[in-house]
Amino acid sequence: MRTAGRALAVIPSLSGTVAGLEQLTADLRVAGFEPLVVVTGSTLDRALTGTDIPHVSPRANPGFGAAVSVGAAHLDWEWLAIVNDDVEFDAQHLHEHLAPVLAGSGQARVLHYLDPVSPKRIPTVRATLGEVSLLGPVLARLSRRSRRAGGEPDPRHQFRPFSFALVSRGLWDELAGFDDRMPYTFEDADFGHRAALAGASIVFSEGTSVRHDRSSTSGRYLAEVLPVAAWSASGYLQTLGMAPRRARRLCAAALVLRLVIIPFSGSPNRRHLIGSWRGARSLWLGRQPALPAYDSI
Repeated sequence: MRTAGRALAVIPSLSGTVAGLEQLTADLRVAGFEPLVVVTGSTLDRALTGTDIPHVSPRANPGFGAAVSVGAAHLDWEWLAIVNDDVEFDAQHLHEHLAPVLAGSGQARVLHYLDPVSPKRIPTVRATLGEVSLLGPVLARLSRRSRRAGGEPDPRHQFRPFSFALVSRGLWDELAGFDDRMPYTFEDADFGHRAALAGASIVFSEGTSVRHDRSSTSGRYLAEVLPVAAWSASGYLQTLGMAPRRARRLCAAALVLRLVIIPFSGSPNRRHLIGSWRGARSLWLGRQPALPAYDSI
């Protein structure tokens, strides 16, 4: 294992573009990181061959958290940035923002959320099942009341998505990285929750210049992705103390309810229906579904 210096930036990418990754890796270098793309789709893997973009591939599509773990194990580092392949930022501005942090000891227990979006609530059992069933989002959309929380974010109850997050080596090792029961979705909420319970220093950074538009990749593969997301939800429920079988059965029931809600959800399409049915069946039978295969993308 060779060293990445003080700071490694891991970029999981299923179907990014060469031009986009060239720009992102160049910007990350200016910001103070050694970038490493973890490629989980064969088309991109072939496209990156012969380029100067640093990349590795497990030749599989194991999910976001597992891809990050592949990159984190590939090089030695003190600070780990977890970066979506479609984020944008002012590289020099981010360098100035992070320089004091990266100069500190990586053995500290630190988590920085660098995408300055509104914090989300760490999901409870009820909220998790509401998300799987679509009942939660539908009720939130129908409600006219503002639920914006005032004041400083509370890391015991709130988190930000890991579109761009910075983790110290000390915290990553203490928490043993991501929980592999959540291959797709909920891994960031779970990591943030465990970091808070461990008493880590958690910073909701503002003014970082980071921007991230919602990815459309999951929508293109909804029939395959939705079952894995629901399986991850059942894994997350297990971290809250629920027995595995009960967690899977409740998430299966939530997907059956989702089938009823889909026509009124604003996205009533065939892939959505197929994904919900496949997910319910996988959960009920206890058979873990797979994301779209590396060779198919």
